Amino acid sequence: MNLDEARQTVIRVLVDVTKPARGARAIGAGTTLAELGLRSLDLAEVIAVLEMEFDFDPFVGGANLAEVRTIDDLASLYLR
Repeated sequence: MNLDEARQTVIRVLVDVTKPARGARAIGAGTTLAELGLRSLDLAEVIAVLEMEFDFDPFVGGANLAEVRTIDDLASLYLR
């Protein structure tokens, strides 16, 4: 899997989880998680769904969510 494929999966999951809250704002590679206005529960749901999608949890391996700012930052965690 490459970064583009991981990004598309992350964006799809974010749209599915945040659609009611984010309105019509577009989500792209440089969109920050702060711009999405995610609540902690939303973010937890996104991470749980991504773990199922990728069959991998980067946070078990030591990834730090505090260092994730953009969609690409999040997507890159799922590249193995």
